[in-house]
Amino acid sequence: MFSTTQAKSPSTDGPETLKKNGYHVVEDAQSSTTTSADGQDVAPTSKAMIAPLQVERHDYVDLAPTKRERAHAMDGFDSIYTDIVDYIVRCTHRIWDERDIGLIYTHYTHNCVLYGTMGTVYDRESIVRDTIQRLVSFPERRGMATQVLWNGNDKQGFYTSHLVTGSGRHTQFGHFGPPTGRTFVSRTIADCMIYRNRIYREWVVADNMAIVKQLGLDPNELAHDAAKALFDKGLEAIDIGENQRLTGQLPPEDEADTSIANNEIEAETLSWLHDVFNRRMFGRITKLYAPNAQYHGPKMAELYGPAAVLHQHLGLLGSIPDAVYSPQHICSNPCEEGGIKVAIRWVMEGHHLGYGILSELGKPTGVRLQVMGMTHYHYKNGRIVDEWNVYDELSLLMQIKLGQMAQKTTGTIPHQLLYFALVLGFHKIAMSPIRIDDRSQTNLLYRSLHDRVPEMVVGAKGAYLWLDDGRKILDACGGAAVASIGHGDKRVIAAVTKQMTQVSYHHTSRLTNQRCAAELEQEILRVGEGRIAAFFAETSKSIISIAEAGLSLTTRTFTVVGASAGNIVPVPGYFQAIRRVCDKYGVLLVLDEVMCGLAVQMIFDSDKVVENCAKRGTELKAALETAVGNHPNVGEIRGRGLFQSIEFVADRKTKSTFPISLQLSEMLNDAIFDRGALVYSGFGKGTADGVRGDHILLSPPLNITSEQVKEMVDAIKDGIEDVFSRPKVVDAAALAEAWTL
Repeated sequence: MFSTTQAKSPSTDGPETLKKNGYHVVEDAQSSTTTSADGQDVAPTSKAMIAPLQVERHDYVDLAPTKRERAHAMDGFDSIYTDIVDYIVRCTHRIWDERDIGLIYTHYTHNCVLYGTMGTVYDRESIVRDTIQRLVSFPERRGMATQVLWNGNDKQGFYTSHLVTGSGRHTQFGHFGPPTGRTFVSRTIADCMIYRNRIYREWVVADNMAIVKQLGLDPNELAHDAAKALFDKGLEAIDIGENQRLTGQLPPEDEADTSIANNEIEAETLSWLHDVFNRRMFGRITKLYAPNAQYHGPKMAELYGPAAVLHQHLGLLGSIPDAVYSPQHICSNPCEEGGIKVAIRWVMEGHHLGYGILSELGKPTGVRLQVMGMTHYHYKNGRIVDEWNVYDELSLLMQIKLGQMAQKTTGTIPHQLLYFALVLGFHKIAMSPIRIDDRSQTNLLYRSLHDRVPEMVVGAKGAYLWLDDGRKILDACGGAAVASIGHGDKRVIAAVTKQMTQVSYHHTSRLTNQRCAAELEQEILRVGEGRIAAFFAETSKSIISIAEAGLSLTTRTFTVVGASAGNIVPVPGYFQAIRRVCDKYGVLLVLDEVMCGLAVQMIFDSDKVVENCAKRGTELKAALETAVGNHPNVGEIRGRGLFQSIEFVADRKTKSTFPISLQLSEMLNDAIFDRGALVYSGFGKGTADGVRGDHILLSPPLNITSEQVKEMVDAIKDGIEDVFSRPKVVDAAALAEAWTL
């Protein structure tokens, strides 16, 4: 514990003599005149200084007075502002609540740099555009000034730390997607450097995750989209190695660097923060915080007592166990409620190596993270009675997504994650069940190089797949359009197990499994010569493996459709014409029957799978037509039975296609997958001419139920509506040209 009475300034000469506990008492107000917005001089106040405004316990009408003398000199500031607290509260209110966004032009420099948790803005015009976009999404938004801490003067410039409690309702389409109609409350702290009425540098920490969770949105999807936008610009999360909390094998520094402190209480604050976050001496919290201390944390957490505070800070480091805590700025002011309030802006850097309160980040990824945070403390009677702590977990999730995209280009496992795995005994990291982290940082080359990391399947039954994060996914593509009866059928498992106990594989140069071959022969003969549309060669490993599994095959006549271009149905007489051409020139006609379901098993007869396929296929086609048939970007729904495709166009009249660079089919696959259904993702491009055009392909298990058909169509409908409401897709459709061959 320590005293919270005003301490002597660390310096006794120069500007430092004006500081007391960070509360700046400038010299005689007559030393500086004030210029109004119209260039007129405003008479200075008398020597009898009045106190600058304080936000706590006051209504906004008191914080934006109309008849009040200036509390201190503000040379170059508009005459409406009576002190720096009035300035930051009033201009924020005018811009955000009164919607006078144009005031940004007179309150920000043209080259103002704004550092946010989701990125950095380098000019005033971008700040104007960002403000408009946020107000579009939340037209009812209100920001309530909670407190302002500050230091500085009009000669050298002011620094303010402004805590705002924002609220609103999501009623319009915008940067958070389609409106949800839900309300939210969140905290933001904005630190500004101000000189002569203009902000020239600003740091903003908005708790976006609090908003996302209250709106019921998927933070992973939003973080992925934000990361993808940065990645497409060539930005990557760069791992620069070990941070400076430790030097080699040495322990952390015993003493904190207090060079940025202006007084004793600020120096003491920096000291205990170093002890807690860098030296990991969490026990100091129980001595520093009052028994009735209140913690106001991210995602609108409201907690009480030192134990709760300790758990929050311990949990933050639990997620980033190698983090270094680096204070960037500190200031303090006496408080009308008693005691002193301290504001600190900080950065924490480390790697996502553990578990903690950052639950949205999932399992450890090893990705380097940077947390930008701001905290206000209220000291009273020698202890902390309130802490307002703001950082953005959505920003950290975005950094993980960005880091994973970058790591996929190198195919390496971050050494921090590898070390973490070795410490925990996961010495076979490539074979461990850790979810996406190992897969995005492995030496394996996955089939797909799409930016979405492959998901880990841990189980399958019937028409469903289960992922390692617990999600249940409807397999709407039937494996690769070959899992005709779904997954986990006990009869198939028994047949495979029986054969494996006898012989798993043998070379066919002089050996054969006569029993399996004979059973296959008998089944083909039973079906009948006129219904056979393929032949099997013993050297075909795929056919041998099926035969050796003890599964008798039958071939049946079906309508053949082309899958690669999206279930192109041949016109009547097409195959007869092709047959004649092949016969004329002695060309072998080979049809790839696998994706069209010609190879089926004996259990099709017992389970009446073909009959079910016909019924469900009719239901699927009708449901798709009802759900999306009239969508302006659906060009055609085509196929046979349960083998269907949906082709997408920018314009139904002109049949114009979307640009290849948009990667529309991948976007649709991702959106539908996020809604619980897996459509065939091996194709999806070149629908129109082999290069241009997009589609999705459906080939669910042939024993699918009516309920599962509805579930599949609902996911497809919602995914399509989501993708085609995204601004970049809408813009691409408007710019697309008509397709011509």
